[in-house]
Amino acid sequence: MKIFGFNYDLFISSICYLEGGKLQFATPEERLIRDKNTRDFPNKSLSYILDKYKINLDNIDYFVSSFNPGVFFNKFNPLISSRRRHFSEHLISFPDQILRSTKNDRDKLEAKYIKQNIQFLGKKLDTYFINHHDAHIANSFYQSKFKKALGVVVDLQGEIASTSIYICEDNKFNLIEKIDYPNSIGMLYATITEYLGFKANSDEWKVMAISNLSNDSKKYYNIFRKNIVNYNSNGDYDINLKYFNSYYPLKPRLYSGHLIDILGNRNNNSHNPTKKQKDVANALQKITTEIIHNKIKFFINKTGIKNICCSGGVFMNCLMNGYLERKFNDCKIYIPYAPDDSGNSIGAALYLKKNILKKKFQVQNINNPYLGKSFEDKEILKILKKYKINFTKVSKVEEKVAKLLNDGNIIGWFQGRSEFGQRSLGNRSILASPKVKNIKFVLNSAIKYRESFRPFAPAVLEEKFNYYFQSKKIRKIPFMEKIYYLRSKFRNSLSSICHADGSARAQTVGKKNNSMFYKLIKEFEKYSEVPILINTSFNIKGDPIVDNPDDAIITFYKSGLDVLVLGNFIIKKK
Repeated sequence: MKIFGFNYDLFISSICYLEGGKLQFATPEERLIRDKNTRDFPNKSLSYILDKYKINLDNIDYFVSSFNPGVFFNKFNPLISSRRRHFSEHLISFPDQILRSTKNDRDKLEAKYIKQNIQFLGKKLDTYFINHHDAHIANSFYQSKFKKALGVVVDLQGEIASTSIYICEDNKFNLIEKIDYPNSIGMLYATITEYLGFKANSDEWKVMAISNLSNDSKKYYNIFRKNIVNYNSNGDYDINLKYFNSYYPLKPRLYSGHLIDILGNRNNNSHNPTKKQKDVANALQKITTEIIHNKIKFFINKTGIKNICCSGGVFMNCLMNGYLERKFNDCKIYIPYAPDDSGNSIGAALYLKKNILKKKFQVQNINNPYLGKSFEDKEILKILKKYKINFTKVSKVEEKVAKLLNDGNIIGWFQGRSEFGQRSLGNRSILASPKVKNIKFVLNSAIKYRESFRPFAPAVLEEKFNYYFQSKKIRKIPFMEKIYYLRSKFRNSLSSICHADGSARAQTVGKKNNSMFYKLIKEFEKYSEVPILINTSFNIKGDPIVDNPDDAIITFYKSGLDVLVLGNFIIKKK
C-alpha cells in the first residue's frame, strides 16, 4: 500500500511517502524550492518522489491531507450553501445542504474526515482530508510506541481547534477536550512575538531565547494575568480578545491598540533587546508554561495516564518542554522531531492507515528523522568537478574532521539523508568545538549572520549526558526537543553551549540514532577530552537548511565557514 501524506497552506508545507511498513521519504517543501517556511503545495517534492521511486499517480493507493474542510459542513452559510459564488464551493454547499436537513443532533454533527474518489483525465485519486489535530497527535502517538497515552495538542489553530486533549489507545483516539480558536495559546505567543519586534509564526525561538535574559518580569506578568489571559489550576484559560486582531492569524499586526495601551509602545530593536523586551518575553514564557503545565497535570490526575504525547507548534518551545519533563518526572513525555505543522504530512499518513483503514502494522523507521535526500560520493564528485573546486578525499573522515574541529575550524557537515524538521540533527549541521574562545560570537556574526543573543545547541554523547547536565535520570533527547541545565562546574569552560542562565537545548547522540555523528563526537573527545560539539543548522539567516551539495557549497562560500565536508570529501578555503 502506497500513501502520500501532505501538509500545505498551513505553516511549512511538507510531504511524506509511506509504503507498507516504512516511511520511504519525507521532506519540507522549503528545502527543495529554497523558500523558508513556504506554505505552497509541495509540487517539487512530489515530483522528486515520483521520479526517484519510479512511480506514477496510478500506483498510489491514497492521498491524505492534514486539513479537513468537512469541519465546516453544517455551519450553514447562505452565501455559500444557498448562493454559492463559484463552482468550487459546491464541495461544501452540497453536503451542507444535506446535513442541515437532519433534525436530530444537528449541532453535534462533525465530519471526522472526508473522502473523495476523483477520476480526472484518466487518473484515479482516492483522497482523504483528516482533522489537523488528529494528524498532530498521530504523528506523536505512533512515534512514541506507547500502547496508551494522554495526547495533548496545542498550536495556533487547526481548522477551528487550538487545543485538543485525547486518550489514545491502539488505533483509537478519544477526544475528551477541545478549545477553539481564537482562544489560543499559539495565537497569544505569536502576537506578543510580533509586538516585541520579531516576525510572528517564525521568530518565536527568539522570544524564547530573550525570555531567559530577564530576572524581573513581575510587572508584565501581573499585567498579563490581570488583563490579557485568565487561567486556573485546572488548565482552563480564557484570552481577552480585546487585545488581539485575531480574525486572520497570517496577516501582520496581530495585536490591537489596546495592547499598546497596557504594555506601552512596541520596540523594533530585535538585535539588541531592551530590558522591557526581555521582561515581556519572560512573562509570556512563564504564562504559556504555567497554562500548559496546569492543563496536563489536571488530565493526568483525571485519567491516571502517565504516558504523555505532545504535538502542535507550541511544543517547539524546548524551554517549556524541559520544564514539563522535570515537573512530571514520574511520567514519560514524548515529543516528536517535528511537532509543528510540517510533521503533519507524516501524521496524516499514519492516521489514515491506522485509524481509518484500520491496518495493523509497525513502521520500521518510525523514530528516524533522517528521511530526506542523500548523495553518493560519485554524485558529490560530479558536482565538485562542475564547480572546479579543489578537494581532498579521505577514508576515515570522522578522524580527520575531529582533528580539524579540535584545531578550531568551523565546519559545514553534510552526510547521509537530510533531517526532517526544523532542527539539524547531525547530517546537515554546522559544527564547532565548544572550547574555542568567543566561538559563539563568531558563529552568530560571521557564519549565521543572526542576533548575538541566540544560543547554540550542544550535541553530547548519550552516555555522557548526566555527567555534564543536571538530571536525575539518563536522558535521551535525540531531537533537541528539551532544555536542560549544564552543571555549574562546567559553565565557565563550556559557556559557548549554554545560555546566560546555564540552559542548553541539548541533543543526545547514540550509536543507534546516528552512528556516524556519534563516531565523530567520540573521535573529537579523544583530542579535546570533551564529548560535546556545538551543533547548529547548516544555513544562514533567512535560508532553509541545505538540502543538496549545491546548497552546501553556496552556503560555504557565502559564510565564514572554514571547512566543508561533503561525504568523504574535504574542502578548505585556505
